[in-house]
Amino acid sequence: MPRNRFTRAMQRKGLFVFAALVFTAAAVAFAQSQPKRPALKKQSGARPPVWSKSVLDVFFPDARRELGDPGTRIANRSSASPATPALPVTATPTAAAATEAAGGFAWSKLISAATLEDEIKASVNLVAADLQTPSKFKGGGNESTRTSYTELAVLFGVIGQYDGDVRWKDKAAGMREAFGAAADSCKVATDAALKKAKEQHESLKGLVQGGNVDVPAAEAAPKWGELVDLPPLMRRLDLVREERLQPWSSSRGELSSHQEDLVHEAEILAVLAQVLMNDDVRKSWDAEKGPDPAFGQYAAELQQHALAVVEAAKQKDLAKLQAGVGAISQTCDKCHGDFQ
Repeated sequence: MPRNRFTRAMQRKGLFVFAALVFTAAAVAFAQSQPKRPALKKQSGARPPVWSKSVLDVFFPDARRELGDPGTRIANRSSASPATPALPVTATPTAAAATEAAGGFAWSKLISAATLEDEIKASVNLVAADLQTPSKFKGGGNESTRTSYTELAVLFGVIGQYDGDVRWKDKAAGMREAFGAAADSCKVATDAALKKAKEQHESLKGLVQGGNVDVPAAEAAPKWGELVDLPPLMRRLDLVREERLQPWSSSRGELSSHQEDLVHEAEILAVLAQVLMNDDVRKSWDAEKGPDPAFGQYAAELQQHALAVVEAAKQKDLAKLQAGVGAISQTCDKCHGDFQ
């Protein structure tokens, strides 16, 4: 009896082993029947491209520095003001629609107090170079000084009427008239003109340094037609356009390097355009024909494009900046074609 039980146990164990062998063989056969997956080949890395300068200039040198913290940008996006169109053109001068403040024109809509102050301070060294020697002054320095002094007469005229806090407002009217007279004397390159130009330069330097400067008595409101001549104003406009706005808007790198300079020069341009809209200024240029409405329209367009450049530079929008600068050049070229 024990022997039979042992025999039956061995038989059951043999059947179990046999079934396991059959299952294993079937699994191996199934696996071998499947298509083999090709081995992955190791990919060799591509060489990095070499970009030309014209391509590199499209991008900012340091995007993180230019764009700031991502969280800050997202938080500020909802409150950002819409972009100003780069090429606004209307049929009437913008002066007609300008905001009135403190009983006069709102100059702060065109130029900041910081730009006014910085331009006047920069003029100290700029003018000094043309007054170093009589030969320098008589060799063309008188015309450069005339341009600078004409601009200073305009800027002090603006400061005297400025609708906000700005330095030198109490001296502005007298300085305006003094620079207008000094600019007029620089039409000729004489020793007397040089002497007057140097005296006015010393007054400017003293004012900027915070000294007590004596200025002539003058009416509060400027008489633009008597104060400025067109030729030096036009030279300053050409300087803004050709030597500053155009090169500084040529690439993203230039925009990044000269963002504040672009705003500064475009604001100066907007102010000069406002003066050119004045009928008395245009009348003084051509007393026989009188003011031509077309000239005022060109000045209005010029101002609008200048303000578009200001906004584009502040937003670091290269496309709008270049469109605005291009529109300024087109307006100037059309005006030159009609009036020269």
